[in-house]
Amino acid sequence: MGRILSIISVALFISSFSWAHEEHKLTRIAGSHSIDLKEYDHSVAGQVRDFTVFGDISEATNSSELSMKRDGVLVRAKFELKGSIWGGRVQHQHDDRLVTTEIFFKGLKKETNQLVFSVNGVEAFVSIVSASFVNNHFINPEYTIVYKGEEFKYNIESGQACYKYSALLSFVMLGALLH
Repeated sequence: MGRILSIISVALFISSFSWAHEEHKLTRIAGSHSIDLKEYDHSVAGQVRDFTVFGDISEATNSSELSMKRDGVLVRAKFELKGSIWGGRVQHQHDDRLVTTEIFFKGLKKETNQLVFSVNGVEAFVSIVSASFVNNHFINPEYTIVYKGEEFKYNIESGQACYKYSALLSFVMLGALLH
């Protein structure tokens, strides 16, 4: 039953968006844990923690790609929809061991503007707050990730995001923050 609800949740979540074509401008994403990114045309680049990050987000293919330089290694991951499963793995070698972080979308709690993910089998919650919601977009959204009792916060300055873009951006942020 849980798998069926997950399939329905992902299908409804992805299909419920209007395809708005808006003008993209350079914006900033800033937050805790040294988050300092520039965002332009569904891509982000800059710093998270003490390493560099690049994320490319495609609403058309329901996917996000993450590249980051960690432990002297270029780490790449793709989060995409395959059948009824939306997510992916971040992996890299460090000190002769494979480090793996699995991130999957589990659902949307629209009444509380909360996205639910599974990170290595543990739930992670991404809450979205904004002063206004116009044309299915959060204006200047603020995000709070809660994972294993730890909070990570970031916001899009002078920008906007719909639920779908928020989920795709969250894949990038979860991968960069928690891997």
